[in-house]
Amino acid sequence: MKLLSRTIKISAAEVANSVVRAIIAEISKNKFGNPVDQDMIDNAAYFDFKCPYTGRDIKAEVLAADRSNLECDHVVPTNIDSCGLNCRANILLVDKAANHKKGESTVEEFLLHDTDVLGDLSLEERQKRLDKIHAFQKDRGYNPEEVKKIVKAELEKYMDAYKDEQNRLIKKLSGLIVTKDDAVIKHLQDFRTYLDAKVKSTNTIDSYFACVKRVIKAEGINIATFQKKIDRILVDYAPGGEKDPDDRHTTICALRKYKEFMKDRGLYVPATHRKGTTSSKAPIDFTPSDLEVFKSELMAKKEATITWIYKNGTNSTKIWKANKIKPTTNIRGNIASRPEYFDPSLVRVEVKIK
Repeated sequence: MKLLSRTIKISAAEVANSVVRAIIAEISKNKFGNPVDQDMIDNAAYFDFKCPYTGRDIKAEVLAADRSNLECDHVVPTNIDSCGLNCRANILLVDKAANHKKGESTVEEFLLHDTDVLGDLSLEERQKRLDKIHAFQKDRGYNPEEVKKIVKAELEKYMDAYKDEQNRLIKKLSGLIVTKDDAVIKHLQDFRTYLDAKVKSTNTIDSYFACVKRVIKAEGINIATFQKKIDRILVDYAPGGEKDPDDRHTTICALRKYKEFMKDRGLYVPATHRKGTTSSKAPIDFTPSDLEVFKSELMAKKEATITWIYKNGTNSTKIWKANKIKPTTNIRGNIASRPEYFDPSLVRVEVKIK
């Protein structure tokens, strides 16, 4: 009897995260107990019923149990890299819109660097809010580093119990690799060591490392090609680029740190110094021709077409999904930094609002 219409494929990463979530749930329950509604009210009261991120008054929403504009957010993420617990000492009741904007950024990254939600909030006030969150965890008896050691120790026990399983799965559970290539494993371990030396926050190190691994996997290319295309990839993930990750700020910071790592190891070669990648200097024609008018329409419509026209009379048109364009975006620079612009046979580029 055929019970399934398709083959179910489960990646090692999914298995790893499932194991970690199970371990985290058990430790959370044993050490702090499962969080209940009263815990959320008590946590909100600790912050004087104000959103720990934005400072918005949320008392009426909390006490009336109308929390459609609020969300629970873990201070330390509950994943394989950060090992945060799902417990009252690690959960904040925060503004929903602000939490969506925060995405996968760490609390430190969001509070200290965000301008979309927090605007021109002073550094002093940002640090004050961050200190309050750290004090909240300390007062609740939550030590992120201690918790992480406990989770890692439990994970090691699990790994020892299945030491005869495939090495690939074991290494995945350790969160070390995105491929089974030994050279890649060593390279990523070297990058992790570099982060440990250059970045103070363990949470930030974990986030950066996870972001770079995720982007390498998403791009579907080997390490050598990834290194050659790092400038192009940075453009793709920047505001106005073709990629639109929820944790854009963290991803960009992680990729920039990876680029610094490449420079430190003598692996980075600027695009203009690579064979066959000299800019074509082909003219770029915009429709509307006024760049400010073009940018304004692009921000409104979020889409344009880019047509690359070559010497042999052929052309290639691509859709530009411009979801993150801002008034400060360098539109011409965005086009001129694309790989197609370095083709010596390129004669003209036409960019039109769709």
